[in-house]
Amino acid sequence: MKAFHGRRRSLPVLFVALSVLLLVWGCALIPEEVSLGEPSGYLEYSPQIYARLSGQTLRDITKGMDDKKLSDFLTSLMPNPKAKGGGTSSSSDSTIDTSFIKEFLDKTNSFGAGIRGIGSDQPKAEAIFLGRFSPVSLRLALTMEGSWRRLEDGGYRSAQYPLYLRSPQAGWIHLSTEAGPPPKSEPVQAFPERMRAMASSDIFISINEPKILFSGTLPLEASAIPLETVLLSGFLERPSAPAVPAASSSSAGLVTDSMRNYLVELRVVVKDEATAKAYRPVVRFLWAAAVARIFGNRSDIASLPLSLEGAVYVVRGIRLSGEEIRRILSTGGMTRGPTS
Repeated sequence: MKAFHGRRRSLPVLFVALSVLLLVWGCALIPEEVSLGEPSGYLEYSPQIYARLSGQTLRDITKGMDDKKLSDFLTSLMPNPKAKGGGTSSSSDSTIDTSFIKEFLDKTNSFGAGIRGIGSDQPKAEAIFLGRFSPVSLRLALTMEGSWRRLEDGGYRSAQYPLYLRSPQAGWIHLSTEAGPPPKSEPVQAFPERMRAMASSDIFISINEPKILFSGTLPLEASAIPLETVLLSGFLERPSAPAVPAASSSSAGLVTDSMRNYLVELRVVVKDEATAKAYRPVVRFLWAAAVARIFGNRSDIASLPLSLEGAVYVVRGIRLSGEEIRRILSTGGMTRGPTS
């Protein structure tokens, strides 16, 4: 009997050791071209809006958030989230296990999300995480986490939300609001191919149907302009000097998350250069409307010059905080209108 109790006490230790071994072994098998690739390559549908963040940016904009704020933010990324019983889920009656999420984010190298069906009763979304993900250790973590149910195809279904996790693969994870992939695979275009070099930015958002920015706010003639895409791309701005005086009692000289800004550029891609020149006055009007839709009441951004470079209008010098990026990324942030 004594020997039996000794074995029982050793089981947790063996379980932890096994978990570590599985994690290390799994990471060693992850192809580098997968974990460091472009998330859009794993989407199942062409999105109306595609957002891509580096792993560091994803961690940066969620760092310091308490459980409720992190749960609310992650829930806001899902179109019309509903609880298992069919009622609308809210942070008051359902929260995400944020300790599991934080560990998950630590392993992410890049994140991509596509949204479609905007303006309909049932918008759809899918998200791709690329990074140091081992299928074996992830399945083990999902089993321990308890709010996911294993499916026959090797994937998982959330017990809280209409979310489905495709069968985990080495180096990448696919989440979707749909139970299964499309019956026939079609070529997916997440952003214009000529803008691929910008997709590796810390923050990259491609609005592939620009008319959704101006729905219900512009005359028919203005909304009919042949715009191809509205793009946001940028990198974390690294200050050359400390942002907070060392004498500050509130932060003891440390740079806080709210002071970390991203230097962003906006591009309005038009069909061709001749069309871009012909519609210059109208595009300027659209730019003014887009500022309110995307950035809220930021008069400093609205005053930035809009320059024409070939068939692309460019606005440079936009500075965004992590909190502003979170608002933009939240469902409807670019389509629900200006904030007060």
